[in-house]
Amino acid sequence: NEYKHFIYLKEEYDIDTSIKGKIYEWNIIFLCNSKLIGIGLADKNIVLNNFNKFLSDDANFYNGVFGLISTYNMINNKNEIHPWNCKDKNLANYVASFPEFKKGREIKIKYDVNNQILEFLSKKRCYKMEKVTPFNKKILTPCAIFYYSGDEIKFSEFTSMD
Repeated sequence: NEYKHFIYLKEEYDIDTSIKGKIYEWNIIFLCNSKLIGIGLADKNIVLNNFNKFLSDDANFYNGVFGLISTYNMINNKNEIHPWNCKDKNLANYVASFPEFKKGREIKIKYDVNNQILEFLSKKRCYKMEKVTPFNKKILTPCAIFYYSGDEIKFSEFTSMD
């Protein structure tokens, strides 16, 4: 791809947020160690309109992503997990208390349509993000954010519960 940060959409797992009463669930397994990788949900239409670009020099750029991003902190010499909420860019300044994204790690992700909550679970840890809604359309799509070529994740089967 032409961007350093690329949003991959798992489009066959699209979530129609107009269908109330559903909780969607899927797992992510990291197939590599990476110094920069992310997972979550994205506003499909925004991502496609931006040609899957995650970052821009434009201060008003809106990428449509809600998730957790693993970054490498050179000062502390360790990976850190940061929340990313496209509607609250300041959230990325915080470090989430969540297990490191590393090869073999499995993360369960849940999205509750009624309560608009995106939840990440791993190793008895949980991170919840509230007010996760698409901008003006109604489709959210599970996604991954890649920086390095060769980075890989695996999506499990997608399920929904009433």
